[in-house]
Amino acid sequence: MRCRDQVRDAVRQSDTAWPPQAAEFAILCEPLPSDYGLPNEHDAWSEANAAAHAPDRHQWSHVAVRIAANAVPGGFREIHGCTSQSRRASLKKQFVRQYLALVNRVMAGESLQAQMLIESDASKTPASLAERASRERAQRAAAPFEQFN
Repeated sequence: MRCRDQVRDAVRQSDTAWPPQAAEFAILCEPLPSDYGLPNEHDAWSEANAAAHAPDRHQWSHVAVRIAANAVPGGFREIHGCTSQSRRASLKKQFVRQYLALVNRVMAGESLQAQMLIESDASKTPASLAERASRERAQRAAAPFEQFN
């Protein structure tokens, strides 16, 4: 699409520098964040500020904007309530850093959804451990009879 746009612009301007060199063509073929529905940093920050008062009711342009805003120290409450210019500049810098990391993850094909952590038995009570062991023992005992169901 960008290559097509550049051809159209070159024709309109009677540009003789078309076709592009190989390196320029390769750059034109690389995807941009906007190809994934991600707003630029400025628009993402503006959206985070506008929706900080009620983030759960906002229809986010992309989940990465919400995650980045929430990842700022103090999260939405800090973004919404901040009045100091220097603090707001610091929040914006932190937001942009978080957002760009998320943009890179999206463009690499990674999921932004929270993943389950591996659970440790150390945090479980003896009763819950015994219940789990009992359930597993019952499942093993019933396994040979499942073929008849």
